[in-house]
Amino acid sequence: MKKVFFFLFLAGLWTACDIIDKPFKNALTIDWTGLSYADTLKQTDRAIFIEDFTGHTCKNCPKATKVLMRLDSLYGTRVVPLAIHALATGFSGVSSDYPTDFTTTEGGELYLFFGPPIGIPNGMVQRSGFPGNNWKSYNSWQSLAATELNKPTSALFTLIPGYHVSDRHAVLKYTVSKVLASAHEIKVTFYLTESGIVSAQLMPDGTRNPAYVHNHILRAAPLSILGKGALANTAAVGESHSGFVAYALPTEWNEEKMDWIAIAYDAITYEVLQAAVLPVR
Repeated sequence: MKKVFFFLFLAGLWTACDIIDKPFKNALTIDWTGLSYADTLKQTDRAIFIEDFTGHTCKNCPKATKVLMRLDSLYGTRVVPLAIHALATGFSGVSSDYPTDFTTTEGGELYLFFGPPIGIPNGMVQRSGFPGNNWKSYNSWQSLAATELNKPTSALFTLIPGYHVSDRHAVLKYTVSKVLASAHEIKVTFYLTESGIVSAQLMPDGTRNPAYVHNHILRAAPLSILGKGALANTAAVGESHSGFVAYALPTEWNEEKMDWIAIAYDAITYEVLQAAVLPVR
């Protein structure tokens, strides 16, 4: 649902510049007047980030997906999932039986940066425990999620998505605010995901399901996998940082089933302090 009454407020913000500045990965010239705006997300509570390293020829990976579905039924958008098909040399290789290439450069970078897990399905909850103890079995995700969601809120996002139909530019205005004092700098980064992709998956019983629905698939990281600085460790509680991120969506991606994911994290430990998800349009 579009919010027309945001327009006058946004006009000054969105027209302040014409080009998204570096370090944005694909700096774009944006036609701000052609953007349509969706609902603002203004967080009031803690949310957590779960990265599911998966593959379409991994027969146990649908079990991890079921855990994420259970968490969605329990907590809704307070649990933010990201499905990563990291490397074609693993369980994400393309063949005639498994024709869709879900891999991305960014997925491979995440896999290598955080240290390859011993087998998949495997994942990270808040990237907690890095380095050395960050990989968590999907069987532990539900209990870890409950524990994490009971922790104090460290940061909050306000997010306003915009979309330009004619050139398929997805744009996000973000503000991150510090809620608790921090020992280290807070950084932010953003991911684009796509859901509802029907393609084959190897199932736990060894059969091939050609009509499997893949959700939360990593498509891009417009600010790179680690993003940029936002709030210094000396920033006062209540201080905020704002900016823009943009990406030109390839025509083969369905923008109606795409989401932005925003994360704020500790620049030294890499632990995620806050996560958020909202539709591209």
